[in-house]
Amino acid sequence: MKSCGFPEGIHSLLDTDLYKLTMQCAVLNYFPDVEVTYNFTNRTPDMKLSRAAFLWLEVQINKLGNITLSREELDFLREACPYLGQKYLNYLSEFRLNPSQQITMSFHPVDDDGEGEYTGEVMLGVRGLWVETILYEIPLLALTSEAYFRFCDQDWNYDDQEERAFEKAVSLINSGCKFSEFGTRRRRDYHTQDLVMEGLCRAAQSPVDKGRKGRLLGTSNVHFAHRYGITPVGTVAHEWFMGIAAVTNDYPNASETALQCWLGCFDEGVLGIALTDTFGTPAFLEAFKKPVRPLDTRKTSPTTDPLGTNDNPSKANGKALGSQIELGERSKTYAEVFTGVRQDSGDPARFVRMMREFYDDIGVKDKRTIVFSDSLNIELCVKYMIEAENASFDSTFGVGTYLTNDFINSSTGKKSAPLNIVIKLSSAAGRPAVKISDSIGKNTGDPTVVDEVKQVLGYVEKAWEGGNESARWGTADSSLGLGIYNNPGQGANPYDQRGGQGYGNRYDERGYGGNDVEMAPLNGQTGGQGLARDPNAILNECREIDRGIDSIESNLERLRFLQTRSLDDPDASQNTVTNRELDALSSETMTLYRNFAQRIKTVKSQPDSGSPRNAPQVGKIDRKLKTAINQYQNVEADFRKKLQAQMERQYRIVRPDASDAEVREACSDTSNQQVFSQALLQSDRRGQAQSALRAVESRHQAIQKIEQQMIELAQLFQDMEAMVVNQDNTVVVIEEQGRETAENVDKANVEINGAIEKARSRNRKKWWCALIILLIIIVIVVIVVITQVLFVTGDALAQQAVENVGLENHNFTRSGRMAAYGGVLFGPVATTWFKFLQHKVRLPNRKAEIIARVAVDQCLFAPTNLFVFLSTMALMEGSDPKKKLEKTYKVALMKNWTVWPFVQFINFGLVPLEHRVMFVNVIALGGFQK
Repeated sequence: MKSCGFPEGIHSLLDTDLYKLTMQCAVLNYFPDVEVTYNFTNRTPDMKLSRAAFLWLEVQINKLGNITLSREELDFLREACPYLGQKYLNYLSEFRLNPSQQITMSFHPVDDDGEGEYTGEVMLGVRGLWVETILYEIPLLALTSEAYFRFCDQDWNYDDQEERAFEKAVSLINSGCKFSEFGTRRRRDYHTQDLVMEGLCRAAQSPVDKGRKGRLLGTSNVHFAHRYGITPVGTVAHEWFMGIAAVTNDYPNASETALQCWLGCFDEGVLGIALTDTFGTPAFLEAFKKPVRPLDTRKTSPTTDPLGTNDNPSKANGKALGSQIELGERSKTYAEVFTGVRQDSGDPARFVRMMREFYDDIGVKDKRTIVFSDSLNIELCVKYMIEAENASFDSTFGVGTYLTNDFINSSTGKKSAPLNIVIKLSSAAGRPAVKISDSIGKNTGDPTVVDEVKQVLGYVEKAWEGGNESARWGTADSSLGLGIYNNPGQGANPYDQRGGQGYGNRYDERGYGGNDVEMAPLNGQTGGQGLARDPNAILNECREIDRGIDSIESNLERLRFLQTRSLDDPDASQNTVTNRELDALSSETMTLYRNFAQRIKTVKSQPDSGSPRNAPQVGKIDRKLKTAINQYQNVEADFRKKLQAQMERQYRIVRPDASDAEVREACSDTSNQQVFSQALLQSDRRGQAQSALRAVESRHQAIQKIEQQMIELAQLFQDMEAMVVNQDNTVVVIEEQGRETAENVDKANVEINGAIEKARSRNRKKWWCALIILLIIIVIVVIVVITQVLFVTGDALAQQAVENVGLENHNFTRSGRMAAYGGVLFGPVATTWFKFLQHKVRLPNRKAEIIARVAVDQCLFAPTNLFVFLSTMALMEGSDPKKKLEKTYKVALMKNWTVWPFVQFINFGLVPLEHRVMFVNVIALGGFQK
């Protein structure tokens, strides 16, 4: 594992999934006083943390208590998530986690690796008010995963992560899949998710086939949504249903109560995807089909009644759902109010069928959405999209671990398997909280309560071959090409070309020797990879440095906050939580500066760094780091000035009558305590003087450290000034020209792609037109031939069965005339006539419509057709049409009206339009000459 230059751990309160915020908002409304507990579970028990990993994890968890919401983050939430409401945003703006009081953790050694380093079980628990502890889940899971891959599995690197995310996103988009990034909880670390988001956003902005409907919808991580300017997305978690069921102790009605509270908090049309499987989808659907009703406020109060018998009349914790949501003269059902459902366990194909039957049974006609989020990869997304489309559903996909923890071991080429870890609500209001789901492997909670709930709900276990939770994303034994993308029981991924099959690691085609070197050292000493073999190494390294420098800006914001809090803290000692974190963050930031300065120096030492291709980017990161150093110097200088002023104020507590010169002398060097000692002897405020002395000593130590850092920063700046690639003016000109060229190339590519697309579209339209014309000709020929055959058959039956002329006297000329009339006149005319009746004679009442069509047919078409038929036959026979009409027309028309109205009733009522001509021809067999 190679250092990435990004800070470790969690640094933003928004570095979590959106649904944690929405649920906290709902909990604040309805259950602000409910006590809960959470438990941690490792579903991959063979992957244990080392003691070093545990100690690192402990430090990072304690740091969570220092995180607060910034003004910029608050403004982003107000704009991007207006449904959260001002009450909740006010609460969140002052919210802070308290891990020292709310989290318990312990390490239990199990295995000795032979060198005195133990691996073991980590016990992690959370206890406190629900509204105050609900935000722990995602950070704790992300930190645990980072700890494991920082200390226990280090045989991996960041190579290709952005490019692979880009390739995956392009495949999903070109396949028509609409998807979101859901990978925070099991990400390898922050830097990995940042690389993934960079790749996804780049793919979302790249040209794709315009005929495809796929796109990137957003990310569940609110911090990255803010960072990349995309939409934060989310649904709701099992925790919401579990907590309400435990609080109310009413499992048969818990799903309905959860839906009522959700609508009461966010109203219709907002956050409208329902999670179905907390207590099994069948039980949920019983509630989902009910009409929306006002919330019974008694249901939101804790109870100690037996399971499923909540009649507690006590006051509710939150607001009630104000009124029914009406549809016409009746209340909408929850299924009508919510725009779709999320599938998170069990067999997805079975789920799609179940939901189709459910919506059909309750009469929901509008198209609904299914969100798939259970262990997805490209193959499964495409498969489930097709299944959903075949069942008339829209589909979207929440893709997580496949994006943010998809690595291989560098030395073996085998899969570096992710941890499968969860943190679930274990109790609420003193009662066990359980989850059943649609997969046995995902049952959580007290086994006795789980069994009781299953009995109460009539839950039926269903097996599914993809439900093995211990190997959800493959195992460490998976070889390259099979373990990266596969889910157990689902076969090899056809999209993966590594190892000879499917999707695409295309880097081997670029001459990288089968190993991308985007993150490899520039000196070319690692694995033989260097500039001589990778012409893009300098640009790749510049890109990584550029991103890393961006991370320093967040550090500077945090430093300013901690410095202000340190100045306001009455305890000025270096042992306070604030000062310890301030020292750690300062040291970390200085390490980043040293790291980036060294990396830039290494880049500049390469012969190709001054080439026209590389110089602009090298110059850009050089100037950017200098600017960042100046910013840090300004931050530290400002803090030093404030510390100095505070020291002077503290000295004046001891010597209010001291002159300015005496104050400056006392605060300039506390190593010589003679001045303060004299002050102590001369002052009648000995207690205050001693306190002031300790504070000044502590502040002076901070100033000394700042001065040392300022000296080092100045030296770094000078070193960077000495590292010249080309004259600055030349670099700037090249950079500007490069930007202009890139913009022109982008515009040209857009124009070329547009021209290609129009040409393709034109060619496709030509072929479609030709195909349509051909089909029309074929249809006409088929109709003519069939009509001719039926007319000939009818005439033959008339001659042989009715007239009994015998085969030797059969009039083939007459049969030919009948064929000519049927094929040339009657077939096309009748087809056109029936289409006219179908589209022009339309009435609201079905029976009236059929009667009207029969009347028009018999009053207009029948007389006209008979007239044309008799006249045509006479002309082809060489006789007088007038005589034939006078002799035959009236009799034939009367006979027609005794039979054909009834035939046409059947024809227009039951026979499809395309078969009606054939139907009348079949009925007419043998009847032409009667």
